[in-house]
Amino acid sequence: MKIGQSIIKGAIIVVVTLVLVKGFFIYMDSEFDDDCAILNKISKNPVLSDAVFREISFYYREPKLLSNIGRSTGVVYIEEMDKEIEINWDQLGIPKRHAAIEIKGKGVNYSYIDPENVEEIRIGFGYRSHLVYAVNTDKKVGNLQYDLYVECSDK
Repeated sequence: MKIGQSIIKGAIIVVVTLVLVKGFFIYMDSEFDDDCAILNKISKNPVLSDAVFREISFYYREPKLLSNIGRSTGVVYIEEMDKEIEINWDQLGIPKRHAAIEIKGKGVNYSYIDPENVEEIRIGFGYRSHLVYAVNTDKKVGNLQYDLYVECSDK
């Protein structure tokens, strides 16, 4: 009898563990989809995407604003910055603890940014999903000049 009960308990533990692991992966998968959905919603709203661009473009036009973050390139979480970006992250649907910005381009160094070298400004969810403003292009959006697309990391 005791061997049968041990087998049943072991089977129950295995089933419960598998259900919990599957639930975790479903949760993570839905969180990823939410990130992309939020960024796609922003990209399809020209008034909102222009307002976000105006605010973040201030950071690459003012070369010294990112100079105190302790590194020269890469993703910068908003909470790391001395001078906060004037964006209501909650209104955008991006939790402030995950909100990040990255400026990319030839020779871009956060200690001094030459606006002519900036190719992309990315905002979004840390390293995962980004709203990408490709700047210094010929395409005009309203009175601003950028291409806009969403980039989500693979699952």
